[in-house]
Amino acid sequence: MMQLRGQLQANQSIRAFGPPRRRAFSCPAPTRIVYPVTCRTATNSDVLLGAGLSPDEAHRVLAACPSLADGDLLATNLNFLRTIYRPHLIAKLVSRRPEVFTAQLAEWHQFLTGYGLDDEGVWKVLRYSPGLLLRRRQDSEEGDDGGGGGGDVNTPYNAGAAIMWLKSYGWTDEEVVARLLPCYPEVLAATTEQMQAAMEFLRSRSFDDEAITRMVRTFPPLLVAPYNEPLLQLIDRIRISAHNKYVVSGSYHV
Repeated sequence: MMQLRGQLQANQSIRAFGPPRRRAFSCPAPTRIVYPVTCRTATNSDVLLGAGLSPDEAHRVLAACPSLADGDLLATNLNFLRTIYRPHLIAKLVSRRPEVFTAQLAEWHQFLTGYGLDDEGVWKVLRYSPGLLLRRRQDSEEGDDGGGGGGDVNTPYNAGAAIMWLKSYGWTDEEVVARLLPCYPEVLAATTEQMQAAMEFLRSRSFDDEAITRMVRTFPPLLVAPYNEPLLQLIDRIRISAHNKYVVSGSYHV
């Protein structure tokens, strides 16, 4: 009887309020994963490819001059040269003389044109006289021209100081442009202290100042040459032959 009464009350409740509602289960909205946006910057390998080099050439350039792998100097130099020279010439230069691009080329162009060279003359210096832009290290092997990171970068300020030092020994601006820049650019990459030390060394080999001046004007690399044994023997032979008529005329016939 009690069960029947409870069932009747339940039926009346359903009629009045409807069946019990089930509690809805809400699934949380999926969280959107946001990855950090990275902007891909051009590497110096890309810069070389954009300059017209092949992938193999670009790899070889960066292997020869590791200092070009990082930083903006390579792109800065290429962009500057494009304002003056043709792209295919620039591509050849960076492929054959990558060490040149370790220097500040805009500063060197300003220095050389201010010294009287035109754009073609500056290009010849970059192409054929990279020793002006690079200073040979004291511990580098003989014959190392500074390529592949074998030398320190020279500066126009140092080259200007070297020219002033040479002019104090009788060199003229015309001789610097005609002889030193195309033939002996490494002399202008030396410091005045190095050249003065070379003069003192030659004095220690029993040469007087007049003979030293004549020697270095005839063969300027004596101011920066590594004084190895063969060169010392040659210097001694020059000193012994100082009375020779060829020496007096400025031609060292030994």
